[in-house]
Amino acid sequence: MNRKPGRPKLPKGESKGKIVPIRFTKAEAARLAEAAESRDQSVSEWIRRAVLAVLGDEHFRSILKRNSLRTEENSER
Repeated sequence: MNRKPGRPKLPKGESKGKIVPIRFTKAEAARLAEAAESRDQSVSEWIRRAVLAVLGDEHFRSILKRNSLRTEENSER
């Protein structure tokens, strides 16, 4: 059996369809990494959720708001 390396393909409809390249300065990338790490997310997931929240996806907006409150609580300690 000749298998390809890497993870198996996701079922139809579950994969993300479009990759959008974006560039950040070193300082911006560091801030993104810090924000993502504080929420136990990858940078890609953090950016995706933030963009969807701005676009009006209520589910992600509520998640970001909840995470923002946690971050504020942690910074007060």
